[in-house]
Amino acid sequence: MPFLAKEHHPIPTKDLLSWTFDDQTYDQDDPIYIDALKPSNNISSRQARKLIRQLVAGFHAAGLQQGDVVNIHSFNSIWYPIFLLGVVAAGGVFSGTNPAYTPYELSHALKISKARFVLVQPDLIDGVLKASREVGLPEKNIVILNPHSERSPPGYAQWSDLLQHGEQDWVRFDNLETTKNTTAAMLFTSGTTGLPKAAMLSHYNLVAQHTLVYEAPPRPYKAVRVLALPMFHAAMAPVAHTTPLRNGEKGYVLRRFDLEHWMWTIQTYKITDVGVVPPIAIMAINSELKNKMSETSCIATRLRYPEYDTTGSVGYPLPNIDLKLVDDYGADISEYDVRGELCIRGPTVIRGYFENEEANNRDFDQDGFFHTGDIAYVDKRTDLFFIVDRKKELIKVRGFQVVPPELEGVLLSHPNIVDAAVYGVSDPVREGGELPRAHLVRRPGASGPSDSEVHAFMREKLASFKMLEGGIKWVDAIPKNASGKILKRILREDWKKESGAKL
Repeated sequence: MPFLAKEHHPIPTKDLLSWTFDDQTYDQDDPIYIDALKPSNNISSRQARKLIRQLVAGFHAAGLQQGDVVNIHSFNSIWYPIFLLGVVAAGGVFSGTNPAYTPYELSHALKISKARFVLVQPDLIDGVLKASREVGLPEKNIVILNPHSERSPPGYAQWSDLLQHGEQDWVRFDNLETTKNTTAAMLFTSGTTGLPKAAMLSHYNLVAQHTLVYEAPPRPYKAVRVLALPMFHAAMAPVAHTTPLRNGEKGYVLRRFDLEHWMWTIQTYKITDVGVVPPIAIMAINSELKNKMSETSCIATRLRYPEYDTTGSVGYPLPNIDLKLVDDYGADISEYDVRGELCIRGPTVIRGYFENEEANNRDFDQDGFFHTGDIAYVDKRTDLFFIVDRKKELIKVRGFQVVPPELEGVLLSHPNIVDAAVYGVSDPVREGGELPRAHLVRRPGASGPSDSEVHAFMREKLASFKMLEGGIKWVDAIPKNASGKILKRILREDWKKESGAKL
């Protein structure tokens, strides 16, 4: 039997914007989003509300229709949450992409999300133009995000152009069916096969994530956050985009993560809540700059404030969340102290993958549980959940998830590579990190490519964190089982013997 939710908390059914702005009790002129390195640049709730209403009018004037996807291609900024909420307020769907994406990766993201508009920072325009031409996105639908009048190429719509059409109220609703079935965001996930997929989050998902983490029960203090993780990332929704405005809590924004600036921000502004990924935690612990940090919860489990845990667990299930453990065949094996794949059901789980029936059928079972690929167990003595391994073959590189089949697909597009297998090996520099490594088979009779040519080929198509920094090994054949599945365990053992390192 699954571990069914022991607590239940009501989830509001309003649209995301009404839920965020209605019934605010704090000073609406108090700065909420603050540039950590230049705090005179800031946005209050009152300013945010006005800007969002202007964006609604501007997007409608530009031709945005209900359900249209708007891609934001940008580094972090105090304006990013305003861009996002403006899209959703106009009835659109937000999707965000990694500024490190190559045109190849960006064109894939625009294609699978069916993006109709792109909002882009001026210094990222070249990649967007190449990707947009590849997918047939008109240049008139590219808007330059330059709220501080940053220099931008001529001939394109500017941020200020969207603010010249007066104000319009956002699309409002307040019923369970609509809020559950209206997509607010598409976030790109690594998945387990091929290129990233677009995961759909509804208004209800985003409201539930905040409600169950921060209001069930509410914390007895005003949080102050540093917002340094990428704002396009699932880890930042809703904590960067709606929680500060909903609760009146300050968020100090860094354009991108930099350890020294991050540490300085924590100390200078007396940060209470810090979101980290494992590489950042390790860097902070090992740094001479280290100071005290607090922990934040994920969206399926948590520690109950003010509990403190040193066991390495991921805490307890959130209210309204059902969990179960399954074996390799999908059978329910939910028992204490039994290891199995962790599966989640509840209001924080995504609606599904956009127009990807194969992935939906694979990752969601008939009982509505999402199969995470994480191997977990529940400690009988404490009821704490522990993640101990992963089933899905993801490579964790500097906080990003790299999917081997994506890299293998690119490698196999080279005319002189006939087979490829990519797997993760330990990073000798970053404790707990991994690097992609490839075993490759050349086309018979071909003299190339060389290692350096393969690296150059990869750099043309993929972001820097997807490079084969773990090395390349040329082989005559790649070991596979009778059904053709690559036996990566053998490849890892081979690497371990050669390097003398731990897997």
